[in-house]
Amino acid sequence: MKTIYILGHCNTTLCITLDSIYSLYKDTVNVEIISNMPEEDNKFGHLEYLHNGLKITEIFHDKFSDYSGKKFLLAAVTIKTKQIILDFFRNNYKVQKHDYHSIIHPLAIIANGVSIGNGSNISPGSIFAPYVKIGSFVTINRGVTIGHHASIGEFSRVNPGANIGGSCKIGSGVTIGMGATVIDHINIGNNAFIGAGSLVNKDVPENTMVYGVPARNIRTL
Repeated sequence: MKTIYILGHCNTTLCITLDSIYSLYKDTVNVEIISNMPEEDNKFGHLEYLHNGLKITEIFHDKFSDYSGKKFLLAAVTIKTKQIILDFFRNNYKVQKHDYHSIIHPLAIIANGVSIGNGSNISPGSIFAPYVKIGSFVTINRGVTIGHHASIGEFSRVNPGANIGGSCKIGSGVTIGMGATVIDHINIGNNAFIGAGSLVNKDVPENTMVYGVPARNIRTL
């Protein structure tokens, strides 16, 4: 039986990832969660995450015998947590970025010509129009729509219900808040933050927080 390996222990991400695994494979796979975080340090440790339909084993990183030649999923949603987990397993076990693979829920709609990088997590109900380009380690949450020829850089996070127009260029490390709308042909710089419910109708510089309808600059990050 195939085993799917998950690195990290973010409960909020694990519950979503395990749901996607079950939707894709049902009970035909085993799941092994490899944590680098002591239980007492997990601030989301009180949140339920296990899936009753899956056989799941949990192990601390130093008890896992062989990292070489395997593909992993990444259990993290924030940019900071993703980088911490990536750095930890690269520095201690030589797990490289190309050793991660993406998981795409079967209820996501992926059109022709879409490309998705390594280590990304695509939730159900998201819609990708033709020729969208998604970088590595990107999180696309439920109900997100992305227009044709738009691109989203690595480590970015698009929260539920956001709408990104066609031919938009979203940089790396960008957070787009719940229900935000980015109209066609907008460029958003690296590490920008778009507040929930905002309407972005002009370009956003890098390292900038914007919010409102229409969105306006709040501060430099």
